[in-house]
Amino acid sequence: MKRSLRRLEWKKRAAVSLDVRYNKEHNTLLHPPSSEPDNGSTSKSQPNRGSLRLNASDGSNFETSNQDGVNVTAATGAGERVCLSVVPLKVKAKRSDLPPLETYPLLDSGSTVTLCPEHLPKKIGVSGPRLNFTLSGMTGSTRVERQLLDIVVTSMDETVSVELPNVRTVKQMPISSDCIVKKGDLARWSHLYDIELQELEVGEVMLVFGLKEKPSLFLPQEYKAGGEDEPVAVRYSLGWTVIGPVHCQKDEPNCSANFTRTIESSIVYDNVPVLRDEHVCPSPIEGRLSEEPDNDDLNEQFTDELAGQKDTNLSLFSKVESEIRDEELHQQLERLWKTDFENTEVETKLLCLGDVTHRKFPNNKTMAERRALLLKRRLMKDEDLLEKYRTTMNDYIKKGHAEMVPEEELNTRNRPVWFLPHHPVTHPLKPDKVRMVYDCAAKFGQTSLNQQLLQGPDQTNQLVGVLSRFRQNSIGIVADIEAMFHQVLVDPKDHDSLRFLWWPNGDLRKEMKEYRMVKHLFGATSSPCVANFCLRKTAQSYQEEFEKEVVETVNRNMYVEVMMKSTSTTGKAISLASQLRMLLEKGGFRLTKWYSNDREVMATIPESERAKSVANLELEQLPTESVLGLKWNIEEDKFVWEVMEKMLQRVSQKPVKRRGIVSAVYSLFDPLGFIAPYAMNAKLLLQTLSRKRLGWDDTLEETDKEQLKRWLDDLPKLHQIQVDGCFKPQGFGEVKDVQLHLFSDATRQGYAAVAYLRLKDVTNQVHCAFVMGKERLTPIREISIPRLELTAAVISVRLSKIIQEELDMTIDRVSYWSDSTSVLKCINNESKRFHTFESNRLTVILNSSKPSEWRYVNGDDNPADDGSKGLKIDTMLRDDRWLKGPKFLWEDESYWPNMIKVPVLGDDDEEVRKEAQIYVSTVQSNVLDDLISFYSCWWRLKCSITWLLRYKQYLQMKVLLRRNAPIASGSSVESIKMHLMNCGHLTIAELQIAEREIFKRVQQVAFPEVIDVLSATECCEDRRYPKVLKKAGTSIRQLNPQNKEGLLRVGGRLVNAPFGDERKHPIILPYKHHVTDLIIKQCHENLGHMGQESVLSSLIETVWIVKGRSAMRRVLRRCMFCQRQKSACPWEQFMANLPEVRLVPEKPPFTYIGVDYFGPLEV
Repeated sequence: MKRSLRRLEWKKRAAVSLDVRYNKEHNTLLHPPSSEPDNGSTSKSQPNRGSLRLNASDGSNFETSNQDGVNVTAATGAGERVCLSVVPLKVKAKRSDLPPLETYPLLDSGSTVTLCPEHLPKKIGVSGPRLNFTLSGMTGSTRVERQLLDIVVTSMDETVSVELPNVRTVKQMPISSDCIVKKGDLARWSHLYDIELQELEVGEVMLVFGLKEKPSLFLPQEYKAGGEDEPVAVRYSLGWTVIGPVHCQKDEPNCSANFTRTIESSIVYDNVPVLRDEHVCPSPIEGRLSEEPDNDDLNEQFTDELAGQKDTNLSLFSKVESEIRDEELHQQLERLWKTDFENTEVETKLLCLGDVTHRKFPNNKTMAERRALLLKRRLMKDEDLLEKYRTTMNDYIKKGHAEMVPEEELNTRNRPVWFLPHHPVTHPLKPDKVRMVYDCAAKFGQTSLNQQLLQGPDQTNQLVGVLSRFRQNSIGIVADIEAMFHQVLVDPKDHDSLRFLWWPNGDLRKEMKEYRMVKHLFGATSSPCVANFCLRKTAQSYQEEFEKEVVETVNRNMYVEVMMKSTSTTGKAISLASQLRMLLEKGGFRLTKWYSNDREVMATIPESERAKSVANLELEQLPTESVLGLKWNIEEDKFVWEVMEKMLQRVSQKPVKRRGIVSAVYSLFDPLGFIAPYAMNAKLLLQTLSRKRLGWDDTLEETDKEQLKRWLDDLPKLHQIQVDGCFKPQGFGEVKDVQLHLFSDATRQGYAAVAYLRLKDVTNQVHCAFVMGKERLTPIREISIPRLELTAAVISVRLSKIIQEELDMTIDRVSYWSDSTSVLKCINNESKRFHTFESNRLTVILNSSKPSEWRYVNGDDNPADDGSKGLKIDTMLRDDRWLKGPKFLWEDESYWPNMIKVPVLGDDDEEVRKEAQIYVSTVQSNVLDDLISFYSCWWRLKCSITWLLRYKQYLQMKVLLRRNAPIASGSSVESIKMHLMNCGHLTIAELQIAEREIFKRVQQVAFPEVIDVLSATECCEDRRYPKVLKKAGTSIRQLNPQNKEGLLRVGGRLVNAPFGDERKHPIILPYKHHVTDLIIKQCHENLGHMGQESVLSSLIETVWIVKGRSAMRRVLRRCMFCQRQKSACPWEQFMANLPEVRLVPEKPPFTYIGVDYFGPLEV
């Protein structure tokens, strides 16, 4: 486990990425976009120890090379030289007398194959076959033909030797020599002074190692890391190298990146997938509100919510890495924490990227002084704020949360020092309380404290789970851990990493002094994880001394510092509250601000530990308190909404613009979806504005203003919405049956799902309670209603999964209700295949539910319809279907809607993928047909069949002899044996028999029905005879075929001709058959490649080919010899010179010669 983690951690440490927060582009092939927000957030994970993040400075240029598709792994910014994983080694051929060549290879995890330049084979004396392949890089793909080599590489000390097969050559290696580390580069880095590097005379990278051949070469054996922006030394099996930025070089403003892949065509290899992990190269993107009037937020929500389970989008490698990392961090916390239960103190180190000796911070005191002066100006303008902040700071020092740095430790050098800016924060609902918050995300020298801290495993319970479990029983108790983070001490070695500046006693006229926190603080990334771990560790350490329910309350009913628990009886609540206080006090955690809806329980809580509003139990009515963002009416045990006048004024004073609407809508905190239909109305308005492409600060149209006004007018009516705090009403008996019912619905504008618990007690009394509801807007792009209904069904299934995991109740039955027959058809389908959209969502549905659990409900009885369309407050109060469920759930099951007969999914439905139909015809193969098609020569075919028939005769006779069967007269056993053992030449009689067998098989294949009819006795009287001949065609019918000795022969009128029967009745052969072609070819060659008429007249003596002339033209056209003869151009013969007598001038023609037919002939 640890070894695997080290590999995974190293991938993080060695990763180099360009941070988009500095407004510089980066190639997306290096890593996928990440959703990690800015490091200023205290709730997101940070990179592991020693990770390298290279921030491109202004003016960076990014270039890639595409020489045969090869690109380089480095990613550098302007003015900075970056060293890559380049290790010196020796390379040689497997079989060569030449000495090995010393060079540098690049260990490139972005390439799949190993590459080398074209000139390397000549230097080491190796050659290989040529290979055509496609080399793909970032800028495109290139088709190349290069060599394929087998080489051997060894380390410089020759302790490691590795054979590398299938090394491909490329035209050149566009890798700069600046990526090679030099000894002089290490002088400025203290953690690299003892690294022994070997520099070669040839400063050129001649090899790029890919992952396909030897991935074990990429496994780090050892590493040495410094600060986050400092280079890292790595020892591979081949030797040491240094990676990362090492030197500024003003004249090298280029950067490059690598992603190389090959596609072979001539030689095929198994594909090696590129190992890419989302966590290897994080690209934090600062969360912001886009100024463009688009609908990206709605589309992202649609994709994230509905494409399936969240973890299905993660690669298997990412999930394994996350689990291993969380397990390792948990073990690290186990090692870091210390306890002193006698003094009720818990202590841990900071959850950092490295220990104190390896952690280095720049001196950021000047930044802290500048921020302190800004704080001073703010406090001097507000005396009331100054007094409250001074009180808070003095309280910190008095309680031991902070201390002044001793004089002798002001200039310490053996521990890292970091100064934290701080500022006051107030809550609108608690104006008298001022909280001191440290800006742990403040950067100096391209780093911050939060960048050096790890978030750790998430041990916080789900908010909806804590709230839902709180509603399980009637008696609720709530408490708060006082200053939870400040109850955990920090290891003294880490104190100086938490320094801050303050004025003694809050006197701004005095000189600032250096203070430091000695306990974990608000604003640090690791604080929530550390505090939760210590809280749970305390409960685990004393689980033997307390009841199991007490320990489970700490583990399951805490949301950060807030404890929410419900019990069924007053006695259990009193005992639980008492034991919780005692348990947590052992770890230094003090539960305070207690309140409950049971006065007896509150009476057992000391008055000093109660919340201020319930300190006096003589009140006639218990007040309303805030519980994790919701308002809980303690007296009536109901969740209510109180819209403060300040909020109404703030909303009304804001301009009527899209930006203000977003602020108003999302200020309503409703994690369980109690008022989802009301919020949906405002979201629908936002959707309308997005469709109109309205900007954030554009003025609304009058119709939109009226719609917004109607929604705002309903805000004061929110206090009328009240939801029972407990699932079970007062006086409800013991529950004997628990059912979970989920409804889903979708429209063009939105879709929703809602869940209810149907409880039945021992008296058969039924009660339905609202559990949770979710509403979503549809994307701007149009999506069909069936697909939206299927998406709503996915939310229904996911709600069911969350509820069943979070509630501590045994649910006896789960039912899903939908008013869409399309959804029910898809879920009950067993044979059809779907498109990708439907297939992905059906996978989620069927993985978490059964088709038998899905039922049909009429649209008028579907409460999810309210969430998908939106409702006004008055309508929600009048028709309480959303909060209480449909009326039929309150009745006996016999009154429920009957399940309809679900229609069968047809091939013409839009959701069904059109099936590709493949028709297969099966033909029984014959041995003789296989032999006929195998040979391309008529003579060789006859010989082969003859041998086959001879062997057949031999086997038959052998069987007769073994059975002592009677043998023909005149033949002795010895003579038969001698005849069978004769392996001499084939006889003419045997060849003729073989020829007739071939012709029989050809006719059986070509004319099966004709043979069948003619084989019957008195064929002329067979009624099928005319029909069969007519079907066979005119060419056969006119031949008047006859069946003689199993062969079809031409009838004709030559019975009385004075020659043999074979010439009078030739054998009929089909027009298109392999045997026909072989016979024509054989006769054509025997006749010296004469024309078709000569060949036809020669063949007609023995065989009659149907459509003979057409068959002749078809075969002779393919004769290569004839084609060459016809294409040759013969020379024309030149005439001889004329004699002198014919050239005498002034003589008339024919003076000496009468006829000029030929000649002249000289005698």
